[in-house]
Amino acid sequence: MSEGYVHLRCAVKRSSRGEALQEYPARLGCKDGTIREVRITASVNFDGIEFVNTRCLTRDVTDEMRADRAIRLSAERYATLAERGRDSYLPGA
Repeated sequence: MSEGYVHLRCAVKRSSRGEALQEYPARLGCKDGTIREVRITASVNFDGIEFVNTRCLTRDVTDEMRADRAIRLSAERYATLAERGRDSYLPGA
């Protein structure tokens, strides 16, 4: 069972217990085989103990996460270069 499927099953279980999901992180597989990072916001409406309906919004955040990762890697590389540059700088030379 894939990790994304487990996360989605957990989200469905929580939602079926009446818990509202807010920006719940999950991974969804697409028909073309790619994996998308998503955030799920969902709630279930019950009449007593009887299920009435559900609302669910799934937001694709794959590009945002890629951009955040790229910025973080760039900052780490810059910090490493800055540290190396400081070590090799000789004042007054």
